[in-house]
Amino acid sequence: MKRKYKILVVDDTEINVELLTDILKEFRYDVISANDGMEALAAVQTHKPDLILLDISMPRMDGYETCARLKSNSETEWIPIIIVTALQDLPSKIKAIESGADDFIAKPFNKIDLKARVKSLLRIVDMRESILERNREIQQLSALRNEVTHTLIHTLQTQSAEAIVVTEKMLKHSDTLSEEVQTMLNEVQKNIQAGNQTIRALLLLEKHEQKITLKKEEISLRDMLRSSVKNFRTILTVNETIEEHIPPALPSVTADKELLQRVISSLFVNAWKHAKPSSREIKVSAMLDLKGGVQVTVSDNGEGLPVDEKENVFEKQEHIGGATLRNETGGELSFCKKTIELHGGRMWVDSSYGKGAAITFFLPLK
Repeated sequence: MKRKYKILVVDDTEINVELLTDILKEFRYDVISANDGMEALAAVQTHKPDLILLDISMPRMDGYETCARLKSNSETEWIPIIIVTALQDLPSKIKAIESGADDFIAKPFNKIDLKARVKSLLRIVDMRESILERNREIQQLSALRNEVTHTLIHTLQTQSAEAIVVTEKMLKHSDTLSEEVQTMLNEVQKNIQAGNQTIRALLLLEKHEQKITLKKEEISLRDMLRSSVKNFRTILTVNETIEEHIPPALPSVTADKELLQRVISSLFVNAWKHAKPSSREIKVSAMLDLKGGVQVTVSDNGEGLPVDEKENVFEKQEHIGGATLRNETGGELSFCKKTIELHGGRMWVDSSYGKGAAITFFLPLK
């Protein structure tokens, strides 16, 4: 059912207001009125009319200034304004147009002409509302698309990281595999690396297209860490260990659950890659911080980092299409650091060359 339009009549002469009101109600419009420009501005804020019939010669604030004020306000500039005036000279008409009026009718006016002009401008109002509704639908679809794309990309990245760990573990025992199986594993690894390149490109595009929006909720950091350790332990071999030091009284944090889980998983994979291949040792620890937050550290027993490389561990190059990105680890750690910083925290690395490396992040409790 088509809605009933609301029209504001502004005139300081009572008989003119009554005449216009009677005509408009005859055409089934709702009508409100104001006696001058000051009242008109207040009425617009209160009643939100679809169209305004505005007289020129009024006390306190004339029609020109009223029209100009309404058209200079982003909330009211879209409301069509018809100037209704007895002034017939060209300068008056030009001034009405310059003040922003959409149309004007001379007094005394013809009822049929008034109806036609009002109907024409209300058709524009309908078109505007239709466009706004369509834009809202497009925005909703775009938000849904972005959410689905985001989930798919990060699911692929997690699965890819797990696949790399598995293939590298299998290739460590290449002496027990046939040449054909080794060839197949090498081919799988190449395909995974190619897929990672595509995933990194998609992540970069996502970064440029939209800002990361945090969906914060209260999370048991202790439960998340222990669950992650348990899951990661299932893919380790006999000579690979992951040790946890997570206090039972570790407080909950307010964070984006999906993003925080990705950070933790990425730190585990990073530590596994850089630990000693012959006897990988990964340690996960958490503790309360004196600055009102919690610290989580993931360390490995690898070669560590030279002093001049510690500052660059979170950096990555950002190119798409033919150019090589910085290594996958740097790109993922860069994302992890940014994610923690978006939560109001920070991330850093401690390392001594030949003694492994430890990456720590701090999250505030509030």
